[in-house]
Amino acid sequence: MARWISFASLKFTMTLHRMYFLWIFVLLSVEQVHMNGIPVIESVEINCDHDYVEYFKKVPNQDELYTFRVAKKAASFSMNIELRSVKSQRVLYELKRVDGCQFLENQFYKKMFVESYNTLVVNNSFFKCPIAPKVYYLKNLTNALISPTFHPTGHYQAFVQIKMAESPSPFIMEILCKYKSLSVDKK
Repeated sequence: MARWISFASLKFTMTLHRMYFLWIFVLLSVEQVHMNGIPVIESVEINCDHDYVEYFKKVPNQDELYTFRVAKKAASFSMNIELRSVKSQRVLYELKRVDGCQFLENQFYKKMFVESYNTLVVNNSFFKCPIAPKVYYLKNLTNALISPTFHPTGHYQAFVQIKMAESPSPFIMEILCKYKSLSVDKK
C-alpha cells in the first residue's frame, strides 16, 4: 500500500533530520571545545516587546538568574537561533522559525537539547504551550546559549529571537550574548 507524505510533513521531517545531524555534530565537538577553548562572556543584552512580555531582566544580586513576565497567553511562538563570528560576521549555524510549541512538546527535540534546556530551567518549572501569563525564571542563560558549541577559539555572538504571529512587534523576546572562546593556555 502506497503512503503519501505531504510536502509540509516532508519539510518538517527534513528540518528535524537536519537539526538532528547538526546536534550530533555539536555533541561530538563538545570535547574539542572544552579541551581547546574556554568561553568568557563579554556581554549579554536582553530585550522584550513590553506587550506580550512585560519585562525581561536580570534578577538583582543573583548571578546568572533572569526573570520575565508573560502578560498575555501565548498560544504559539517561534524561535530564531544564530551563532556568528564577530570578526568575519560569518554565520556558524542558524535555525530559523523553529516552532516553539513543537520544540517543547516533541520528544525528539527534548532529547537533542535536553542539556541546554535543563541548564535554563529553575525549580523544574518546564514550559508547555500555551504559555500562561505569569512570572518565569531562567538560570545560566549564557551557558545554555554557548554550551555545547563546536567553534574554535575566537570572538562570537549567539543571538536568540522569540516571535509570535499575533504580536505586531518583530519579536517578543531577544537575547544577544557576545563572548570569546579562549585557548586554555590564555586563561
